[in-house]
Amino acid sequence: MIYTNSIDIDVNRCLCIHSISQLIDITLQSLLYQRQIIPEPVSTLSKSDSHISQQFRIVYEKVTKILQNTFRSPNAKIISEFIILFGSAPYLPKEIYRIKCRNANEDELINEIDNEKNKSEEVKCEELSAKEKRLIFSAIALSKTAVDHFESCPAPGKTDKVFMFIKATNKLQTLSEGLNEDLSFELPDNMQRRRIIHQLRIELKSPHKEILKEDMKEENNKEIDENIIWYRILPFFTNLN
Repeated sequence: MIYTNSIDIDVNRCLCIHSISQLIDITLQSLLYQRQIIPEPVSTLSKSDSHISQQFRIVYEKVTKILQNTFRSPNAKIISEFIILFGSAPYLPKEIYRIKCRNANEDELINEIDNEKNKSEEVKCEELSAKEKRLIFSAIALSKTAVDHFESCPAPGKTDKVFMFIKATNKLQTLSEGLNEDLSFELPDNMQRRRIIHQLRIELKSPHKEILKEDMKEENNKEIDENIIWYRILPFFTNLN
């Protein structure tokens, strides 16, 4: 049985693929600490000289490099979701965190606006501001939805790990070392009644929300039939607590 909560984050603009990678990094840092996989926040742990810190840095630096090399403009319309799984194995997750990266209907809408107005309405590529980073962190770590979700999840066990996957709608145009296509992976569904899985969906509110509202149901149905390709980030985090 999958219990799902959702968090909508409103930064009042469309994020470029680079900013989305920053959103993922903030989410990952928050979850690793909130879910007690690491004993200290990433900012503190990264500066320590302890053995645990060194173990963590090796994996974290590899993951951030993969994100930087993969979340680039050639993949902007291909990457659909970023998935973070907590559990002893990626095929038996206890917790699922799904970060929406792309809305195909919004891509089309921006193109329509661009054509109709005959001027540039493209998403500007710029980093998240300090204010946006705080807003995202607060939503993921401190909002009532997030707190209620974390409280409903059992504490991770010593053998639990953190696995990461990228869901794509086509072959990625740029690939990074440490990112491999996984032909056997699929997310669990509600048919697995014997297991309880806690799921949190994280999505950015679109500035075009009202226009897109009517199309969202169609988009969700379309995704079922998409030629989905899963990519697995090979480095994974172990429980260091």
